Amino acid sequence: MQNTNLFLRQVAPKRTFVSTGPNKVARRMNKMNLQAIAKKKFKVTTDSEHTKPIYENVLNRDFVTTKINQKWVGDISYFET
Repeated sequence: MQNTNLFLRQVAPKRTFVSTGPNKVARRMNKMNLQAIAKKKFKVTTDSEHTKPIYENVLNRDFVTTKINQKWVGDISYFET
């Protein structure tokens, strides 16, 4: 454990904090071709408490057919209403 700490002290530079404004940071980031990545906000997409009718599951996970175009399924839950 002592060897690791010694190595870190020799290699890692001391951290110094400099007070600076957003314009200076933006200039330096532009000069270095850096761009900040904004964290995306969480968006709720499911409303379990809705009052709309819930239709019965006619297919009931029986996906086997004897002819083509016998069963069609789709998911339109992503449409905003």
